[in-house]
Amino acid sequence: MRIFHQPKFDFLGIKWYCITGSIVFTAIGLLSLVVKGGPNFGVDFTGGAQLIYGFSSQPDENQIRKVVESAQVKVDSVQRFDRAEKNQVLLRVPMEKKEGRDLSKEVTAALTKAFFPQASAGAFDLNLNGADALLAKLIVDDPEKLAAKPNADPKADYGRIAQSIIDARSRMGLFKTVDDAAKVQGIAPVTGAWLKEKAVAGPFTLLSAENVGPQVGKDLREKGALAVFASWAAMLAYIGLRFRSVSFGTAAVVALVHDTLFTLGLCSILNTEISLTVVAAFLTLIGYSVNDTVVVYDRIRENLQKSRREPLPSVVNRSINETLSRTILTSGLTFLVCIALFFLGGEVLRGFSFVMIVGIIVGTYSSVFIAAPLVIVWEEWKSKKAGQNAAPAAASSPKGKPAKAK
Repeated sequence: MRIFHQPKFDFLGIKWYCITGSIVFTAIGLLSLVVKGGPNFGVDFTGGAQLIYGFSSQPDENQIRKVVESAQVKVDSVQRFDRAEKNQVLLRVPMEKKEGRDLSKEVTAALTKAFFPQASAGAFDLNLNGADALLAKLIVDDPEKLAAKPNADPKADYGRIAQSIIDARSRMGLFKTVDDAAKVQGIAPVTGAWLKEKAVAGPFTLLSAENVGPQVGKDLREKGALAVFASWAAMLAYIGLRFRSVSFGTAAVVALVHDTLFTLGLCSILNTEISLTVVAAFLTLIGYSVNDTVVVYDRIRENLQKSRREPLPSVVNRSINETLSRTILTSGLTFLVCIALFFLGGEVLRGFSFVMIVGIIVGTYSSVFIAAPLVIVWEEWKSKKAGQNAAPAAASSPKGKPAKAK
C-alpha cells in the first residue's frame, strides 16, 4: 500500500528551518528542567509512598491532607485519580531519612481514625482487610462449623469464601454495605449472617500502595539515566558498524539525543511524572526512532550505489521521498495504538502512553528532518574543511606548478 505515488517533496530545502526549530524547542524544554530543578520524578526514583484510596462518597482532598499531616506524615500531593465517579484519591508521601517506615499503614490508620473511628473498636473492616485476615477470622469463629465435620477442610473451604469476597470487592471498588459482601455468589446464608454480625464496611479502601526507600529510589534514578546513555552509545556503535560511516552514525545519535531531550523537556513543561514505566517508554522510543532512521539510511545507501554521480543532497532527498509512505503507515498505526492506550489504559499507563505518543511524532519527524539532513550538513562541512586545507597547499607551490603529492 502506498499513500504517495512518486512524491517529490523538497525536504532538504527546509532543513535549516527544521534544525533551528528543533534547537529552539529543545532549549525551551531544557530551560524548563533547569527552572524546575530537574524532572518531576515519581516515587520510583525519589523514595516514599504512592497510595491510591477509593471512597464510598466524593472525597475532600483538603480534609484528607489535614488528617494525614495531623498524624505527622508529610504529604507532597493529594489529587483525584481516574474518573470522578470512582471517588478515588492519589496521595504522594515522601520518604524521610528514617528507613523501614510503613507509610501506607500510618496513612491508613490516620484516615480510619478520622473517617471511621468505630473500626478501631475491634470491628472487622471488610474494605481494609485482605483475604488472609478474613480467612483467619473465619477459621477462628467457624460460622459454618466446618471443624466438626469429618470430611471438611476449614482452611481450604474458608479460603475460597474469603477469596470470593475480596474478588467481589475488587470488582466493585469497595463494599458500601456489609450486605454487598453477604450477597456474593457462593456465600452460605450462615456465613452471610456472620458477616452482618461481625464485620463492617468502612467508607474507604486502600486500592494500591507503592513503597520505595530513598536508597532504592536513588539507585533506580542512576540506573535509569545510565540505561538511556547506554542506549545512545549502543545505537552509535550499531549505526557506525552497519553503514561504515562516521557521518551516518553521528547524525543518527544526534537525532536520538534530540528525540529524548525534546520529549523530556515537554514532560517537564507539562509536569508529567517520570516513573519506571516512563523510562521504559523513553528506551522504547529510542529503538523506534532508530528503526525509522535505519530504513531511510538503507535507502540512501542503496541509491548511492546505483547513482554514484548523482549529488548527495539529491540522493538523500529522493530516498526520503521513496520511504515516505512506509514511514507514515508504520508510524501512523503505532500512533493509533498508543492513542487508544492513552485514553483506555488507565492512569497507571498514562505516562507511558503519553511519552510514546510524543516519541512517535518526534522520532518520525527527526528521521526525516534531522537525521538525514545532518548527513548532508556533515558532508558539506567535511568538503569545506578539505577545500580550506587544500588552498594553503596550492598557494605554497611554485607559480604554474602543482604541489607535489606526498
